[in-house]
Amino acid sequence: MTYPGVARVTQTITKVAARALKWHWRSSATDEPGIQYATGRSVIVWFDYVSNKAQPWPEAVRAVIA
Repeated sequence: MTYPGVARVTQTITKVAARALKWHWRSSATDEPGIQYATGRSVIVWFDYVSNKAQPWPEAVRAVIA
């Protein structure tokens, strides 16, 4: 990918668990369809800093994700 250019980042949720959300992402250039320049995976955990523990996702948040 070279400058100037437009990057496209696609994110896909792959798993919704009680306390964690897993997703996969891919980046490509809009003028080069089919060529992936980077991929990655991430995990997001709903965390309560008062109790210092992971907590279940609130129902309102799970509804939006679903």
